[in-house]
Parts: sequence; C-alpha cells; structure tokens
Amino acid sequence: MTRADVVEGVSGGVVIHESRWLRKVGTIALQVWPVKACFVDYASGLPYSRLSMDVTRFTKAQVVIIEGVPGAGKTSLQEQLRLAAHGRSASFFPEEALLFGWIHAWLPGIDELRMSLMQRVVDHIEHSLSESPRNLFVLNRFHISYLVFARSPDMQAYDALLARLRKFAVLVLVPQLAPAVVAERALHVERVDPLWRIHLDKRLAQSGFRDLAAMYTAEQDKVRQMLATQQLPYEIMEGSELPHLLCTEVSELPAAIASGTA
Repeated sequence: MTRADVVEGVSGGVVIHESRWLRKVGTIALQVWPVKACFVDYASGLPYSRLSMDVTRFTKAQVVIIEGVPGAGKTSLQEQLRLAAHGRSASFFPEEALLFGWIHAWLPGIDELRMSLMQRVVDHIEHSLSESPRNLFVLNRFHISYLVFARSPDMQAYDALLARLRKFAVLVLVPQLAPAVVAERALHVERVDPLWRIHLDKRLAQSGFRDLAAMYTAEQDKVRQMLATQQLPYEIMEGSELPHLLCTEVSELPAAIASGTA
C-alpha cells in the first residue's frame, strides 16, 4: 500500500485499507509523524488539514484543554490525542464528565457545580503530578467553557483557578469552524433527541442572537479574546472545508502501512 492509496481513499471519504492504524469508527487519525498533526473527523466530514500543532509541545504538556463550539471536532480531537499519548499515563475527561454536556446546561446551580468540580479536578491533577510529573490530563471543555456558559460566574474563584492552572504545563487546543459551516455543524444532525433542539432554541433565546451561525461565530471570537488575556499557551486550529487537503502535512507513512503489513 502506498501513500497515494491512503490519500485517494481518504479524499473519497472511504477507508480503503483495513489496519490497526486506520480502523476506527467515526474518526481517522493520520497523526503519528514527527512534526505536524493531521486529523479528520469522519462523523462530521470535517477535516483539519493544516493544524500546525507542534507535536513536541503536546508531548511536553501535562494538561491539555480542548475548547470550541459544538460540532468543531473536540471529541474527535480528544480521541486522536489518545492515540498520540501512547506510552504515557494519561487521563481523558469527556465534556459530560466535567458537567459540560448539553444535558447539564439548565440544571439549577450549574455554575456553582461546575466551579466546584473544576476545583476538585485541579486538586486531583496537582496531587497526581506531584507524584509523577509525566502524567497527562486531557480535558474536553474546562475553564473557557465555564466563562462562556456561566450566567453568574464567580470571578474570584475563576481567577484563583487560572492561577493554579498556570503552574502546570498547560496547552489549550481550540478547533474552530469556518463561518460558512458553523451553523450546519453546530446543529449536530446526528443528535435525534428532540430535547437537543429545545436546548438550542433556549440558548438562542438567552443569547439574543438571530440564529446559530451568529451565536457560534460570536462565541468563537469570545474564546479567542479570552485566550489572548489568560497567559496560558494555546493553539487555534482552523478547520478546512476541503477533504482533499487532508494529507498535505503528512511527510511519510508508518512503515507498517507503507508495506501493507499493518
């Protein structure tokens, strides 16, 4: 099997080679090469062709925080980082585990619950890293999402949380959607629960925006502004709309795939 075979298969949206590297429902990762990372989210059809994520920076991180609007590819990115973290003691927290699932949005006292949980999570990270500094924690939504969603944020507790985060080797990764696709992706058409649509309607009504595209575009801008002031390392990961660009950052295939023995 050649690199050209992989590019052709991925560009057509079809996995043409069954191997342990490419067999994965929903997401495909071509991320194992030395300098750049290259991801595609097959559940959404959204490729990340030019992430410019320095893999060395990732390997040195103790805490990776993934932020972004619905549909940007946060969960898919978390799964690719799981592959990239092979060999490290790593803990992965999905957004539901951190009370940032959409089903949690309207719970009474959710702001206080999220802040309390984030503080406990940081307690756990501090203890773990004191015993083994090479441990890794990957959090799907955290302090940025808290400030985006909070109706009555506790800024004193928030600033204290930020000060604690700055003591770690933190990397914030933010996949972002192009304006042309933000509304379509944010709908999460694969979610058939009618409560999901009710949730979106309530968010729109609360935000005062006319539609999802305007709301999520503003939310992406707000995330950028927050990151610029928080003194934490971050990467803005722009999504491409062109699937055939998927492998432009890939320098070579792993030998097992190139030989067809994977």
